[in-house]
Amino acid sequence: MSMAPNNPFESDFQGGNRYGSQPPQGNNSVWLWVLGIVGGVFLLGCIVCCGATFFVYRTTTSAMSDIMTEEVASQFGDQQVFKDNIGEVQSAGPNFGATITEAQKAAANEGKGDVTTMVVDVQGDKGSGKIYYRTNQKDQTARAVLVMEDGSEFELEITDSWEESIGEMGEEISEEPGVEAATESTSEIAPTTDAAPTSETDDALNEPDTAGS
Repeated sequence: MSMAPNNPFESDFQGGNRYGSQPPQGNNSVWLWVLGIVGGVFLLGCIVCCGATFFVYRTTTSAMSDIMTEEVASQFGDQQVFKDNIGEVQSAGPNFGATITEAQKAAANEGKGDVTTMVVDVQGDKGSGKIYYRTNQKDQTARAVLVMEDGSEFELEITDSWEESIGEMGEEISEEPGVEAATESTSEIAPTTDAAPTSETDDALNEPDTAGS
């Protein structure tokens, strides 16, 4: 019985070419490098973006705080009640959280929406507190009250230069996204009125609400 001669190429097709079936290793390495580079660039971009945003925020806040410190010191630093409780002004700056809270309360309360409040944090060598600067848009009156950490309140005298300076800064703060959004969201559910100013408006101007501060 004769057997067919062995075909040296037959085993390659029947058993498969073990070398030809393996995927090229070079392609995987290239993709890993590409993905690594893309991920690194994305991470670097996020770090740069966050860093730039933080830098702008700190620079703007620092500049605003410097201006506010000078204004508070020049306007109230010589008043005796301010000297006794705050002393020499070390730092001052707008309190955005308290200002937003006051804007929400004013928009939600009927008859008090015409009273605008700006809250300023002040730190001195004798103590710290908040200045509540309230303006009534209807009768164009203004009032500044120093509220200490223990809740005690002291009336402060307001000069024309302070009203101009704080008014300009108040407009800038009111344009902040958080303040504007808070006012719009509460004004949608707040009742509207065309009545003349009532005693409630006067009470809002004369009695600062410090519960949210």
